[in-house]
Amino acid sequence: MNSMTQYETLDPDDWGEMRVLAHRMVDDAITYLETVRERPVWQPVPDAVAARFDAPAPDKPAFVSVGQAVKAGETLAIIEAMKMFNPIEADVSGTVLSVLAESGQPIEFDQPLFVIG
Repeated sequence: MNSMTQYETLDPDDWGEMRVLAHRMVDDAITYLETVRERPVWQPVPDAVAARFDAPAPDKPAFVSVGQAVKAGETLAIIEAMKMFNPIEADVSGTVLSVLAESGQPIEFDQPLFVIG
């Protein structure tokens, strides 16, 4: 058996339909590219990138309060950024002297959150 006969060929009668389909696909691609060109490539990141929370849940007590002694590594609050919750731990042992951001409020990169002395 000749290997050439194993493959089907496109019937010339179907070429008109294929040509119409190919032109429609090219037109759709051009329309899409024109639409994409008009959209901004990036969006500026807002200043407030996360929210700080005092407690693990609204009905739970706060992790720490002003005047409370804390140890290095102890959780002080949690930060929610992009639907991820991350604990904020004390980097030194001492007493919580001040809480600098309200629970549930937006915070920024490098914003101080607590004063520990």
